[in-house]
Amino acid sequence: MYLGIVGIVLNCGILFYMSLIAWGFRKLDEKWEVLTPAIAPFVTLLGLSSYFLFSYALWPIWSFSTLPLLFALFMSCIVLSPYSKFWTFR
Repeated sequence: MYLGIVGIVLNCGILFYMSLIAWGFRKLDEKWEVLTPAIAPFVTLLGLSSYFLFSYALWPIWSFSTLPLLFALFMSCIVLSPYSKFWTFR
């Protein structure tokens, strides 16, 4: 369970860091072309490993309900993330 939490925190940290670096680029076209190909496989593997670690940790508690539960939590984070503004951009 703790390894899954560490994976999620690392994943969010990497995505946050990438977004801060992307705001530093001047040209809009080359903003994501430089960052995305290099880090995308690592972020994907980190997310999948976190999902499997959470599944392994929560399986004794919820059994077959673990998979839909984790999917529902993931989708709720995806849907609610655009509404959480920690600061305003100018």
